[in-house]
Amino acid sequence: MITMYVFYFLGMTFLPIVGTLVGVIMAYCKRRKMLGTIYFEHCTWLIRTFWYPIWANIILALLFITVWIIPIVGGFAIATIHVLFPLVGIWYIARVIFGFIKLLMNQGVNADSWFF
Repeated sequence: MITMYVFYFLGMTFLPIVGTLVGVIMAYCKRRKMLGTIYFEHCTWLIRTFWYPIWANIILALLFITVWIIPIVGGFAIATIHVLFPLVGIWYIARVIFGFIKLLMNQGVNADSWFF
């Protein structure tokens, strides 16, 4: 279980994308075996931590392209998008750290939660 979190940390630092992909693949592969334990919740937590930022960044990118194509929307939308992109990254980092701390404390996480 710790290995999955390590890959997520590597995905944030040395091996962008690759580390996180390995971590999420491991979570998908191990999750069914861990049904009924706190580790099942951690696997679900990591899987959602992988997918939520991807979808958020796709939506933000589409919004940015729309604002760029239709400039009448204005600078406020662009400024908002520029603030939200880093917030998605901060949210991702916070979820990985929070989940890892809970794992080290041998506690489960609320996998259905968007935050903590």
